[in-house]
Amino acid sequence: MHTENILSFISVLFLPTLYHTVKDLN
Repeated sequence: MHTENILSFISVLFLPTLYHTVKDLN
């Protein structure tokens, strides 16, 4: 896999978690 694909995959997995975490904090 290319690095770009790995970063994209991680971003897709991480962003929803980050969003919910920030939503809970606020």
